[in-house]
Amino acid sequence: DAEFDAVEVECGSVFGSWLVKRNQDLAADPRLTSVTKLGSSDAHYCNAVAYCYTVLKVREPSLEAVKQAIIEGRCVPRCSEPYMRTRRLLGRIPKLW
Repeated sequence: DAEFDAVEVECGSVFGSWLVKRNQDLAADPRLTSVTKLGSSDAHYCNAVAYCYTVLKVREPSLEAVKQAIIEGRCVPRCSEPYMRTRRLLGRIPKLW
């Protein structure tokens, strides 16, 4: 019942099949229809930068414009193709489930 402005639904550090499914379910949850969906690489090493990211629809490149885009839901979570290949590969490893 907490109020959220945004929720991360794509995360570059999530590879286990059940975690991916949980994020997909979260993105589709009807209680979060009006909440902004975000993507983040959560990078802990250089090659992971931009695995997942958020495309913002802003009028100008400023922190205030970024903040407003998130608040108003003018953004879309995305995953890169290298991340999707890695997720498919690692998602088959039972230890990560």
